[in-house]
Parts: sequence; C-alpha cells; structure tokens
Amino acid sequence: MRGKVLGRRKGLTIKGEENAILCAYHFNEGILSIPNILKKVEVSKATYYKYLELKGLKGKVKPYKKTNHQE
Repeated sequence: MRGKVLGRRKGLTIKGEENAILCAYHFNEGILSIPNILKKVEVSKATYYKYLELKGLKGKVKPYKKTNHQE
C-alpha cells in the first residue's frame, strides 16, 4: 500500500461548512442562546465550539443584545 493515503480527508464536508457558517452567524447576531443555536443548527455543543474555532471566533465573548421589556 505504498503511496496510499488512508483515513478521513481533512477539512469539513459541504454540510459541515454550511453548519459552521450558520453557527458563526447566530453567534455574531447575539439573539439566540447557545442551546437554541444547537437545536436550530442540529449540532452538539462540542461541534458548535469546533465550528466557532474554525471560523476564528475562539475565545470571543458572545454579544448580548438586551431587549426592552416594559411592563
């Protein structure tokens, strides 16, 4: 088997890249909570943070947009 490269290919699949873009978008938007993003994109918490790292958002604080609730 000389010259053969075995194993999974590096990088994301097309679906994985789409999910990474969605995770980064929702993270930057700051409206949805992390559990809601996980449900919407249908990924695990570990995968969510892996996608954020791949998109250069590792270690960033999630922006919080306060809504005005007047009673």
